[in-house]
Amino acid sequence: MNQHVLRNESICSINLKHVCIDSTLSSSPDNTPLRSSLVAEANVVELFREEPEEELGLRIVGGKDTPLGNIVIQEIVRDSLAARDGRLAPGDHILEVNDVSLASVPHSRAIAVLRQPSVLRLTVMQEKGFKTRDPRSDHLPSSGPAPSASQPSHSPHGNANSNHNPGSVLQVTLVKSQRSEPLGIKLIRKSDESGVFILDLLSGGLAAKDGKLRNNDKVLAINGHDLRHGTPESAAQIIQASEVRVNFVVMRPAEPQEEGGGSREGHSRAARRVPEPQYFRRRSTYIKDPPGGFSSQEKTVSMKKEPRLSLGITIAGGRDCRSRLPVYITSVQPVGCLHRDGTIQRGDVLLSINGVDLTQLTYNEAVSVLKAQTAQSQVALRVIQTLSENPDEDSEANKDDMDTMEDPRDDALNWTPLWTRWLGLPSPMHWCRDIVLQKTNNESWGFSIVGGYEECHGQQPFFIKTIVPGTPAHFDGRLKCGDEIVAVNGATTVGMNNSSLIPMLKLQKNKVTLTVVSWPGSLV
Repeated sequence: MNQHVLRNESICSINLKHVCIDSTLSSSPDNTPLRSSLVAEANVVELFREEPEEELGLRIVGGKDTPLGNIVIQEIVRDSLAARDGRLAPGDHILEVNDVSLASVPHSRAIAVLRQPSVLRLTVMQEKGFKTRDPRSDHLPSSGPAPSASQPSHSPHGNANSNHNPGSVLQVTLVKSQRSEPLGIKLIRKSDESGVFILDLLSGGLAAKDGKLRNNDKVLAINGHDLRHGTPESAAQIIQASEVRVNFVVMRPAEPQEEGGGSREGHSRAARRVPEPQYFRRRSTYIKDPPGGFSSQEKTVSMKKEPRLSLGITIAGGRDCRSRLPVYITSVQPVGCLHRDGTIQRGDVLLSINGVDLTQLTYNEAVSVLKAQTAQSQVALRVIQTLSENPDEDSEANKDDMDTMEDPRDDALNWTPLWTRWLGLPSPMHWCRDIVLQKTNNESWGFSIVGGYEECHGQQPFFIKTIVPGTPAHFDGRLKCGDEIVAVNGATTVGMNNSSLIPMLKLQKNKVTLTVVSWPGSLV
């Protein structure tokens, strides 16, 4: 596979050691594959914090102390400063901040740089998708992220056996009689999901007469501009600036099954969503080591106490939270008995109390168990602490503890661990998720990986490093940069290297099941 990655010369020093799975997009009439190039460009984005403590709304993964190497945006927080600005996207690699290179800095150092007050000038590398070398494709949008007309014939997101079936991708072209003619579309954003949605088609308007767009369609792209994380305002600007042709790519939700089995044959079966297995059934059965440089140690505190005396800790997480995290400590209050002992620290993950397992409980279940057990006169608390060989990580943790002393109550509500704190947890505490991707024979899966066995570094987990716009992985929306691949079609990736995992992925012509572990990125 002759993959050619186009890069700006000014960023050639950035670590680009990753492999993109299957870059061939299509075939010529004589079945000769048409090579394609993965296009990326460097852009500068300035963000201004009105308040020094205001968050940008970015979740960050990576760093030189992790297999990812680069600093990568995992997620944009909805309604945040970065979301309102609209220029950054998940998967962007942050190269510089205020002319400070992040190419060879550990994760904690990068987070400290990104938390600087006032103006931040970010230089980012943004993937723009694959560019085919087929000379007949000159009429396609040059920006590349929007799917081609051959893609909407099926949903690339899963099937009836998948836990996630959002619907199908469709391409619709509206042709205006003149440039100023309105389309007659009302666009909104929802409170529970990012992106742009069609609220209504005005009666007698161009879109209503065309009949292909529907209410509740999610707008993925307009004229090649990716709107998966866009706003109604930005979509309106693109439409207003368009000529007579306006090309929409939309996601149409699967229609619910009708009462009495009146749905079209086969449709109801595809539309029925399989309930997600309960959190307590998802304990990882894949035994593996953490990435190099990360580990953990157990700690136990046994004490006698007055039944009315509080332990003095606040907690967060729980297997019912969005990221299915184990319960962890957000603060150790100076008024409690654990603070005087000094063994238990912020960020420690709870294992058990008085022999009662806490590792697979929801938040409310954990609160109930802790209250019941701390009413006893004897308490034995087991926790696990993650460790890093990076000295900057420890200094960051100590700084966090000092900040807690200044205003412990307020800080405990807002504090979240760095992404690297989760990497050292032993695999039995991981929550694994199966993601089913589907594609046509000649499409790319649309993600790149790093990791695997290397003689100089030993066995490293496989991580998702890049998700390419306009591909099945991108439109499915569940894979994130920084996710760890622990199995492919049920086969563990432990002991594999790139030369064994990549052919396995390429052999999956239309469908692949990835078992992943996803930790929330560090919030800045």
